[in-house]
Parts: sequence; C-alpha cells; structure tokens
Amino acid sequence: AAPGGVRFDGDCDAAGRDNVKVLWDLMHPWSHGEPVEETVDLVKDNLVHCHIKDYRGEEKHEHCLLGEGIMPLADIFKALKAIRFDGCISLEWEKAWIPELAGPEVAFPQAIQYMKKLDAET
Repeated sequence: AAPGGVRFDGDCDAAGRDNVKVLWDLMHPWSHGEPVEETVDLVKDNLVHCHIKDYRGEEKHEHCLLGEGIMPLADIFKALKAIRFDGCISLEWEKAWIPELAGPEVAFPQAIQYMKKLDAET
C-alpha cells in the first residue's frame, strides 16, 4: 500500500457475504506507487470489475483519452489476461467533474477501439 494507505490482503470472506467482491480502480494503486503485478496478486481471487482511465502528469493528474497518458495499460491488460479475468472493464470518464475533457461521443468510441487494440496486442 502507498504511504498512509490501507493494505488490502485480498480476503473478502471477512465480510461474511458471498456478494462482497473487488472493484479495482486501475489508476489509484499504481499512481501511488503500487506495481500492477502486486495489485493483481492481491485482488485476483475476488476481482469482478475494473475502472479504466488514463492521465498525464506525475504531480497533477490530468485525465486524457486512453493511450495518451502514462498509465501502463498494456501491462494491466497482460496482468488481467494472466489471471483469466472475465469480469467487466468500464471507462471511468469524469466529464461532469472535469468539463475540459472530451465529450462522451469522442471518449467512448476511442476507448472501445483502444481496448480492442490492447486486447489484440497483449
């Protein structure tokens, strides 16, 4: 976990419910220094959903279209394939909170094409 963060040990059973699972927001652990492989190892047994996005900048995260930033998206796709992830991946596009972002009519088709490309190349 990042300094000051909370370490998840991957065990959802402590909740005592079968429907408690993991949504991995791809940016957060990685942008705080956690290697992709480490995150995947922690969440693999309970992972059902991923939020995908990309951003520029080390200090200030400037959201951008997939593939235009610094997120290691190809490494993430490889890691998800390695664990045979078959859950959902959804674009987290925050236009309502970040008005300068491209509209969904641009971002969503671009994301679909980019993810298809990643899927074919990884």
